Amino acid sequence: EIDYFKIKEIKQQEIGISLTTVRSFKSYVIGFSFKPSFISLAEFSGYGFSFDIITLKQLSRKLNFIMEVNDLFAFKYWNTESLEEFPPMIRSGVFYENPFFNGGFYFGGNINENTPYQYNVGIEFIKDEYMFFRLGTSYENVFSIGLGIKTSILNVDYGYLHSMEKNFSNATQIISLKISLDDLVLLRGKIKP
Repeated sequence: EIDYFKIKEIKQQEIGISLTTVRSFKSYVIGFSFKPSFISLAEFSGYGFSFDIITLKQLSRKLNFIMEVNDLFAFKYWNTESLEEFPPMIRSGVFYENPFFNGGFYFGGNINENTPYQYNVGIEFIKDEYMFFRLGTSYENVFSIGLGIKTSILNVDYGYLHSMEKNFSNATQIISLKISLDDLVLLRGKIKP
């Protein structure tokens, strides 16, 4: 048997791409995400795929209601020839935004598992048109802090997550890069060598 409490360090790395499209219909927005990924965990490796759907209903100019289904179809296939499947998670929440800060609350849980409901609470402070800072917490007693840069074409996000639980790894770092193809398509033909 493995005594998991004696494990001091685990090496895990996951690299993925999120291909997302969003469409608006009056006060509704619907989005789809396709997310392939490559994983290494200790001496094992594999690849995965997940599909998400999100809808947003604008309740007022500053208040939005969000409903999302994460991992509607999701799996990881490991080099041990084992297939790991994930149950869908339904989450809903309320998101408030104004020129100086944004805030939100999510609540939800897995469909096929008897697991406790999960929540996430966060706030985003907007320094100026291009820079923001984030603070948050979640049901796993995880505190997070982050910062980022937003432009019309490129978004760069950095997040640091610290767990207050003793049986979890203490810190995780996430770096996210988003490129908007809409504005790049508009520039086509306008920029010449």
